[in-house]
Amino acid sequence: MEDFPDIIKGYSKVEYLITFGAIIFGFVAAEYFNGWGQLWRNRKRVKFSWIYFAYTVIAFFVLVVVWWNFWLQSQYIEKSIIHFHLLLGYPVIYYLISVFLFPDFSSYGLIDLSNFFFRQKKKFFLAVALFFVFDSFNAMAYGDDFDGGFRVIGIVISLCGAFIDNTNFHKFLLAVSVLAVIIYVVALDLGYMVPEGSDTLNNQYSKVEHLTVFISLLYGFVAAEFFMGWGSMIRNSKKIQFSWIHFLWSIFLLALLIDIWWSGRTQLEFISSHLSAFLLFLAIPLFFIC
Repeated sequence: MEDFPDIIKGYSKVEYLITFGAIIFGFVAAEYFNGWGQLWRNRKRVKFSWIYFAYTVIAFFVLVVVWWNFWLQSQYIEKSIIHFHLLLGYPVIYYLISVFLFPDFSSYGLIDLSNFFFRQKKKFFLAVALFFVFDSFNAMAYGDDFDGGFRVIGIVISLCGAFIDNTNFHKFLLAVSVLAVIIYVVALDLGYMVPEGSDTLNNQYSKVEHLTVFISLLYGFVAAEFFMGWGSMIRNSKKIQFSWIHFLWSIFLLALLIDIWWSGRTQLEFISSHLSAFLLFLAIPLFFIC
């Protein structure tokens, strides 16, 4: 019996497997968008905390970096189901992190984000430490350790955050985390941490495709929120006072989001070469979810 072809009418096995992984990654990333949206919608009963909010942004940043870097390992997942399972380990751990990171908005009363953060910080930071340990294991399995120093920093920061309760120390830890993020983005954008030949790593699956599938899931999630909102308006039409101004603004904002997506294709080459541009393009739908 002949071996099954790697490409079926232009659709490679890598693309087939990555699509499944991207849906799960996109679902987990959407949890952060939804969490930030809930914070904004419930802002009248939320006591804000910059420490808490900054850690949610950093956590999302690391998730995006995982997807950005995973393109380098995409050549392995088609060779073994074990490597494919390792891919799915990332969103599982990160979903756990999101559970610890965002409060339950269905409850009533004031939500003090500072108190919530310090109640949850041990679970949150230990889950983050588990992520970096898991990522280090994957790096050794793939033989790719071009950013191993940042993994070590991540583990140290996570363990310190889990077991130290001092507020001033957490402010210092946050400053160190932000500095590490800035250095990482600058280093990647300037090409200091890009493995040699990575731009031609996989001829079947380009980096532009890899990033686009992730971006499209988040933009699609935000667009779906508009449809869910309109559906809720129809179902609860007897309970709410309809406003044409509100409705027309919602149509305008969805059209604007679609227009941004339409024109975004011309920027994909630049986005695929600069992590900062990729992050900025992902931040755009966040304004619509609020």
